[in-house]
Amino acid sequence: MALKSFGLKISGMTCQGCADTISRYLRKEKGVAQVSIDWEAGSAMVVIDPDVISEEEILHNSAFEGHYSVELAE
Repeated sequence: MALKSFGLKISGMTCQGCADTISRYLRKEKGVAQVSIDWEAGSAMVVIDPDVISEEEILHNSAFEGHYSVELAE
């Protein structure tokens, strides 16, 4: 199992509670090994098993619906 890490840019977070909620949703997904979110910077680092879940699936996670704008960081 080769893990893959990638960054996200997340806009719309206003407090640590936002980051905690997103983190909790993402960690429930099979294949997500680690999530680290900095709400003040509007960024996240996610580590996944790409054989189980894709970056695209993370981008479309229900944690982001209606509240946050998210895209892959460059």
